[in-house]
Order: sequence, then C-alpha cells, then structure tokens
Amino acid sequence: MPSTLITVTLDETETTILVQDASMFPIKSGFTILIGSEVILVKSRNLNTLNVQRGYQGTIATPHENGEEVNRVFRRLTELTQGKVDYAMLAKNQLKQSADAIKVQQSNVDLANEIVKGLKQKYDTDEANAAKARAKALAAAQAEITAGKLLSVATETLISDAQLATTQAATSLDVYNSAKTNADIVIADLEALKGPHQTLAVEVNNRVKIAQDAIVNELMAEVVLLNTITAFQNIFLNQVASLTDIVNPFLNPPNPIKLAGFESILMKKDLPVLDPQKNIIPAIGEILPIPPQRP
Repeated sequence: MPSTLITVTLDETETTILVQDASMFPIKSGFTILIGSEVILVKSRNLNTLNVQRGYQGTIATPHENGEEVNRVFRRLTELTQGKVDYAMLAKNQLKQSADAIKVQQSNVDLANEIVKGLKQKYDTDEANAAKARAKALAAAQAEITAGKLLSVATETLISDAQLATTQAATSLDVYNSAKTNADIVIADLEALKGPHQTLAVEVNNRVKIAQDAIVNELMAEVVLLNTITAFQNIFLNQVASLTDIVNPFLNPPNPIKLAGFESILMKKDLPVLDPQKNIIPAIGEILPIPPQRP
C-alpha cells in the first residue's frame, strides 16, 4: 500500500493537507487516503497539496501531528475486506479514543496526585502546627498547674499570717486594755493628789516668800551696817589725818620728841582698807575694837 508523510500539523477542521510526496496518488480526484484511523476523501491534488473532505465513510475527524503516515485506500475491496477494514478502523479509532481518555485520566490522576501532595504537605504543616499548639497548650497547662500550686501555698501562708496577726492583735488589745486600766488608776490617783499637792504648793510658795523676805531684810540690814562702818572709817581717817598734821611737827623736830604710844600708829604708811567680805575694817581693828554686829 503506497504511503507518504504529512508535513504539517492538522486540527480536526483542516481541509488542506501538505504531504511529503504525492506522486503515488492519482492525478484525478475522488480517491481516499487514511491518516491514523480517519478516512479522508481527496477532492483534488496540486503537486503535494491535497484538498480533502475530513471524516469520510463514518470516521471521526481528529487532529494529526506533523510526520504522521498517509496511506492510499482502494475502493475495490471485497465486502469482507471492507468489513475488516471498517472494523480495524473502528477499533483503531476506539483505541485512539481510549488512549486519549487514558491521557485525560492520567492527567486527572496527575492533578489528583498534585492535589494529594498539596493536601499531604498541608496536613504535615497543620500537624506540625497542631503539635506545636499542643506543646504550647501542655506547657500553658503545666504553668497554670504550677501557678495554682504556688497560689495555694501563698494562700495558705497568707491565711497563717492572718491568723497569727489576729492572735497578736487580740494579745495587743488585751495589753492595751490592761494599760488603759492602769492609766485610769494612775489618773484617778493623780486627781486624788491634785488637791493636797496644790495646797502644799501654796504653802511652799508662802514659806519661800517669807524666807525670801527675811533674807532681803537681813541683807538690807547688813548694807546699812556696812554703810555705817564705812562712814565711821572715813570719819576716823579724817581725824587721823588731822591728828597727823598736828603731831607731825612734834615727830620731826630738830630734836625729835618721842611720843610713847603714838609713834607706832602715826608712822604707819598704809591706810586702813575696808574688807566688805568680813564686814570689818582690818586696819582699824588693829587700832580700835569694832562694835558688835546687830543680831
């Protein structure tokens, strides 16, 4: 069976076919060719260009790839041969359809595998995230348990401290009440002593006033006496000075006259001085006796 190859890619609607070598085909139109499982009627030929009718004799027009084989189909076939050819063409067509369906199914399978792969990755990611979440939840639960235990211990400690503080407060209240009772007793005693104390204070103040007055009077008397003595001393000194002027010519004459008794007195160079601490005149005391003091 003569054959050649197509030199272009055909879709199911293409009606012009370019072949590699069309010399084995008839010049006149009306012959048939076979590409794959599709029978095609050639209406005319111009060199290697064929004008055709697609899907002839009940076959299905399908796409064809560049380089597919083109075979001549003779019309003078026996009915048996024609039936076998028809059956073979039908089987080939169904086989191609099955192959196309398989390709579609394989494509679907590949798509499904990609989907499953994506789902598996998502599952792995979700599972990892879930594991992390579970770990965090477990850690949080353990932390809450630990915090709860610590809170329980702290609560027990606070309760114990509160009980101790309550006991201490009760003790402090008892001590306060006892101290207040004692303070009330002391205040009552002070109130009881307040009257006698005031009376005693008045009496003491009076006695102190009397003593102060007596001391002041005594001091005034002493001052008067001291002034009297001082005046007496001044008078005496004046008299001594006058006496000295009188007796001086007798003490230093060309022929001195010894006056017994007066020499030791008049020859003294230091005048008597008042001693206020003793209320006496020492210099005069050596000469004349001091009058007795007033009792």
